[in-house]
Amino acid sequence: MKPAVTAMPMVSAPDAPLDVAAVHAAHGDFVWATLQRMGAREADLEDRFQEVFLVAHRQAAGFEGRSRVTTWLYAICLKVMASHRRHPWVRRERVTEEVPEARAESAEGPDARLERRQAQARLREVLDAMELDRRALFVMAVIEEIPADEIAAITGVPLGTVYSRVHAAKKDFDAAAKRVARRHDNGGER
Repeated sequence: MKPAVTAMPMVSAPDAPLDVAAVHAAHGDFVWATLQRMGAREADLEDRFQEVFLVAHRQAAGFEGRSRVTTWLYAICLKVMASHRRHPWVRRERVTEEVPEARAESAEGPDARLERRQAQARLREVLDAMELDRRALFVMAVIEEIPADEIAAITGVPLGTVYSRVHAAKKDFDAAAKRVARRHDNGGER
């Protein structure tokens, strides 16, 4: 379950180290959403969230304010998720459709429910096949429809770079979707 986060101003002297508790309170929702965009599974989300703030705590003294705090946190999220994805158990992990206890009865019929689950699983598979940074950009730009200027502020890159990276991410998504479709058409699994 996502920790409760309330917005509060960050108060620190210009030469004082960053107040990580204030950063957590002000930007916890941002970190949580960023980790989800980068593909953190529900079961791993809290651990990755804590890991981001552990890294932030260790690096707080080195934060000089040359970038936005969210840009700094985004970079930490990217490194934490890249490290997590390199673990062998993550690469071999097979995610089930739903936890049996978490299933909710729905008004939709069994065929519609099956189609929805298959589409969600296919989308997850395609997104998982993408590079982490391009996946995050794709999710922000295409799925969440975050404006490019906001993405530029989050990632700390120029607006023109965001447009070119989103374009590249869309191409990667299309290529990954074709690979996944080919694999499924050939009856193969991952």
